[in-house]
Amino acid sequence: MKRIVRNYVVRDPKPIMDAILRGVSNYNAISIKPSIKGQTIFDEIKVNINDVEKTELYVNGLRYVVNTDYNIEDNKLIWLGDFELTPDFDLVLIVR
Repeated sequence: MKRIVRNYVVRDPKPIMDAILRGVSNYNAISIKPSIKGQTIFDEIKVNINDVEKTELYVNGLRYVVNTDYNIEDNKLIWLGDFELTPDFDLVLIVR
């Protein structure tokens, strides 16, 4: 299911994650939780990322834009968005 909300794609990443867990996908999913309010750098990426353009980041189910809202450098996710992330946010990084 997809729909557009303020130029963002809303898609539940759960089906992708379920396919990954069953081993029937070429995707890797990394679930991330901010540990403190305002955290912008996340070290939890244990997957080699060859092309940042082949990643998708979802924050509470909303998909964000690479190089605008987030970036990945040296296997670290860097949040560039215009709002603070808090510990109750759910981030899912999908890597193809």
